[in-house]
Amino acid sequence: MDESHWLTSTDPVALREFLGSRARSLFARRQSWATARKSQLFATACCRRLGGWLPPSFVAWLDWLDDAADGRREPPRYPRDQLDWEDSDQPAARAALPSIWSAMTRVGRSDEAGRLAVSDFVANAFAVAGMSTALSAWLADELREGRTPDQIPDAVIEGIREQLRLAERAAHAAVLRDIVGNPFRRADLLAEWRTTDAVAMARRMYDDRDFAGMPILADALEEAGCTDAVFLRHCREPGPHARGCWLVDAILRLE
Repeated sequence: MDESHWLTSTDPVALREFLGSRARSLFARRQSWATARKSQLFATACCRRLGGWLPPSFVAWLDWLDDAADGRREPPRYPRDQLDWEDSDQPAARAALPSIWSAMTRVGRSDEAGRLAVSDFVANAFAVAGMSTALSAWLADELREGRTPDQIPDAVIEGIREQLRLAERAAHAAVLRDIVGNPFRRADLLAEWRTTDAVAMARRMYDDRDFAGMPILADALEEAGCTDAVFLRHCREPGPHARGCWLVDAILRLE
């Protein structure tokens, strides 16, 4: 894999395989992006994309895993008896329950294979939950064209499901790049850029999991003398951003 492929790939599995490959050793001296902590934060970030579909007990489980990855809590065992799906009233989520449940049962596993599977299950959940809306849109297009199909062809259903799944996997690839950065380029954050304001902003975004303030962080870095386009562009681009973001980690000195 070269840098261009890394920056544009929509396949999170290919990116993760590269990080675990022998090629990774060429860059291991530059950035500590291949850590168990970042692997866990990536898995939980994928699950958090399920958003309002997750009942409160599921969100609490993800919070615990994030804190455990940071050493704030003891690594937990999977609390199957504490996850309650009954407090969810989302019809779309219920349709995707098998995939969501499979993701949630794997997100806390320590083995890489288990965490890799989380992305696939989350993508499958999005595909299932989004089918009704997508098929309705397809049918509306058919009617506008004067066609009145008796039924939706299986090929259309499978094609839409795959489009939805691949779109979500592409989002996961973007999240992974936010967390691990660019392994092909060195990014050194100078000590003088870690001002009190910059550190406070980074800590607040990290703790709240709210990265809306990234453009303001860019301003703080500029005021401290930062002119590095890599840092400033990452702050000002639309994201996505997640806990474990390589730039926020650099400011907070986390690995």
